Amino acid sequence: MDGFRVITGSNDETIKIWDASSGEMTAQLADSTYAITSLDVSVDETMLLSTSMDNAINVWSLESSTLIKKIPAGAINAWTARFTKDGKKVVSGTDKGTIKLWSIESGRELETYDTTRPQFTLSVAISHDNTLLACGSDSGIVSVFNIESWRLKCTLMGEWTDGQEFAGRRAVLAAALPPTHSSAVRSLAFSPSSTLLISASDDGCIQAYDMSSGNNIMSLTGHKGPVYSVTPHPNSSLLVSGSQDKEVKLWDLKLKACVETYNTHSDSVWAVDWQPSGRPRLVSAGDDRMVQLYELLAFR
Repeated sequence: MDGFRVITGSNDETIKIWDASSGEMTAQLADSTYAITSLDVSVDETMLLSTSMDNAINVWSLESSTLIKKIPAGAINAWTARFTKDGKKVVSGTDKGTIKLWSIESGRELETYDTTRPQFTLSVAISHDNTLLACGSDSGIVSVFNIESWRLKCTLMGEWTDGQEFAGRRAVLAAALPPTHSSAVRSLAFSPSSTLLISASDDGCIQAYDMSSGNNIMSLTGHKGPVYSVTPHPNSSLLVSGSQDKEVKLWDLKLKACVETYNTHSDSVWAVDWQPSGRPRLVSAGDDRMVQLYELLAFR
């Protein structure tokens, strides 16, 4: 498939790189004694970031398949992590509701940011314009930070953050209002334009938020179980999701509807992603130890 790579992390403590055109494994990375919990690729596609249950953040060279830096983050201080857009730092989520910023060059912690609530941070995302950082918790709350100031911008749970400004509107207290999600937020992703934030949760729902107002503008339902992964297409209104219900669903954000469902897995689907360029193709990985590739002929 035009030679693009698929990278997988597994409970077997390994990271594997696959050639999608041949289905052959081209490299295996192993520097962990515990399950891999998250992966991310730098914007220039030269580095790979991995976190695992051994409490380390590993940065790899994709050119040589070698370890560049191992950052000992400490107990559950790096369940999930992402590269900053300049590729010089790493943002990680912790079990205490904090976000940590790390230097790749020195391996040192640069800052700690508090989401104001003691919650397990399960997911993080950075907007494509590098202005916003979002994190999702086990309680269903999504917090959004301004990257330039590293201050909490808003909390997406039916309330504005007290004392802060967002889109020119003063915050108001609405502590009695529930989170938009009723359960853990497993996956977050910004739209290519950075105007929307998409969240996926154990409550089986996918939510979309307008970043100019902070409002929830869309709820997508159809999965019959927790939604573990969600990723917008880089050049269209399509969105792909994977769930415990074994299904991969394709959504059109303009139509606010599911346009296709794939039943190719025999167990929970934990990760979905798009081929970054070229023809519309997507990839999914599940508990059945299978990686599935799809070519979307109807959506060219």
